[in-house]
Amino acid sequence: MFLKTLITTLALSTGLGISSPSNHFDFREFKAMAVMDGGRVKPLDTYARSLLLQISSKSTYKEKSAIEWLAGIVFDPKASMDDRIFRINNVDVAYGLGIEPDKTNHYSFTDLGPVLSKLSELSEAAMKIDEKSRTPVETELVRLASNMSQYVGVMNSFLFCTPNSDFRITDSALSAGIGLPVQSKPYSYWDIRGKMSALMAIAAPAMNKNTSDWTALEAAAFHVVQNFQSWSENYQNYPIHILPPGNREGEMWLSPWNRIPSANLDADSKKAVQKLVDMATAYREKNPEAFNNAAVQFNAYVREKGGHVYSPGKIKLELIYNGLDAFYRAELLYGLAMMASLLGLLFMRRWLYPLGVLLLGSGALLHAAGIGLRMSITGRPPITNLFETFVFVAWMGAMLGLTLEWFTKKGMGILGGSITALAVLLLSSRYNTDGDTIGVLVAVLNSNFWLTTHVITISLGYSGFCVAGVIGHIYLLQAMINRHDVEKLDSLAKMIYGVMAFGLLFSFIGTVLGGVWADQSWGRFWGWDPKENGALIIVLWGSLLFHAKLGKMIGPLGMAAGSVLGIIVVMMAWFGINLLGVGLHSYGFTSGVANSLMAYVISEVVFLIAVLFWVQKKTSYRRGY
Repeated sequence: MFLKTLITTLALSTGLGISSPSNHFDFREFKAMAVMDGGRVKPLDTYARSLLLQISSKSTYKEKSAIEWLAGIVFDPKASMDDRIFRINNVDVAYGLGIEPDKTNHYSFTDLGPVLSKLSELSEAAMKIDEKSRTPVETELVRLASNMSQYVGVMNSFLFCTPNSDFRITDSALSAGIGLPVQSKPYSYWDIRGKMSALMAIAAPAMNKNTSDWTALEAAAFHVVQNFQSWSENYQNYPIHILPPGNREGEMWLSPWNRIPSANLDADSKKAVQKLVDMATAYREKNPEAFNNAAVQFNAYVREKGGHVYSPGKIKLELIYNGLDAFYRAELLYGLAMMASLLGLLFMRRWLYPLGVLLLGSGALLHAAGIGLRMSITGRPPITNLFETFVFVAWMGAMLGLTLEWFTKKGMGILGGSITALAVLLLSSRYNTDGDTIGVLVAVLNSNFWLTTHVITISLGYSGFCVAGVIGHIYLLQAMINRHDVEKLDSLAKMIYGVMAFGLLFSFIGTVLGGVWADQSWGRFWGWDPKENGALIIVLWGSLLFHAKLGKMIGPLGMAAGSVLGIIVVMMAWFGINLLGVGLHSYGFTSGVANSLMAYVISEVVFLIAVLFWVQKKTSYRRGY
């Protein structure tokens, strides 16, 4: 099916012949169009951003925004085939398909067209293998084939209003008979749909004749009817689902291709589809004003027919959220705060200290605004999926850093908070390429009270351990470079104790609350689920460190090393276990993330061995063990 669809698209594309529009379209109304995708109604802007990220791992294409890129695909599919947007993460896939590897790892539909048959064959074979058993090459083949299939669906979504050579009418008698003027360019599927009764009446006598006895008029009519029926059969179940069910509450929204072929298309739906046709025509004719007017009228139709699942207010909020791009901008501020803090500590520039505080505080405020907007859009706590937990833990890392700085005024809170927030936010970006991050909540999580209490408390525990681990890194480096600065080492040690105590407390509370939630949802407090085991290991690790310190088995240096290992424990329990694909908390297995996690663990272990060996060799200072 995948190969058939792609080949059909390539064949039909030869009849498109559309010129590219100017760049003076603002797309404000177009991006505000509502689309049902992934079980929820969202702005078309969100749909475009998610699709482009999924396919190319980028949020823009060249100088085009995601919504501009999407408009090019749906309204000018032929020109868009040369867009180099398909990212291939594994160069062996390119070699295996027989295409020349590109240094950017991005390829166009035109590049991949000659190898579609091979891609289909290899991806179908890979899909028969259990996901956990696939090699990285097989995984990438499946991902690439899926992205191409989805891209083709979007490319075909507006072909009904695109002139195509299948609907070229050169017979003047046929044009007069169906009420369409003779013109040099072909008609579209939508144009012909309105004339099907007349076409069928002309072609009907040919049904009972040999083809050799057909008149020229009958042959011309039959050809158009046959092409129309072929399109009606082949172009179904495509995105984009922008037509609401109207008065039929509870039904799913439909894509134009799922509504147009229907014989009983109501008058309102015809008007709505005509507005889409007007948009496509205005785009081809480079008429931004007409394009925008058609989009305004279409959006008015959706507001009237959208039903209870459509909220204009939430559409506007999500557009603000998209435009703000709070988490990306917060990353930049955290990075600048980290640089200002480092430079201030290294070169003793006092004016860099308030700058670092300002940058970290500004990043945290912007970060909080993004979280708040997500909560307003979804109407639930901001920790319902793995991506959101990363975002929340990153924010708490920044807030813990600011809190530390409030009490210590040493600059280490700014450094530790900015590093934690930046690192975790960068990690979260790995998960926003898998699709819409504001997804529909699964039934078992549909409890705002338990989401607020359990997941937030456990996430606070994660953030405490992460910040403590970052400060632990700083302590170990300080012990290597300037071990004689006992005052600074003692200050860092106290920070580690305090922040880790915070993390241990909330990890314990979160684990207990999780058990209570499990008892209410599944009828048991504890079931040794991998995720539950991971939460328990975090609590046990933190308890072990504090008991070892109280028993004078370790000192500040040992506590710092333990805090670094604590990050590894948290990462394994937080999302490492989720990637195994087992248990009630599984989010699916991803070999690329698993490999990256393993590389991180190895690098941390090597770092600890090197630092501890160096400190032990170069000094008689033993308080740290």
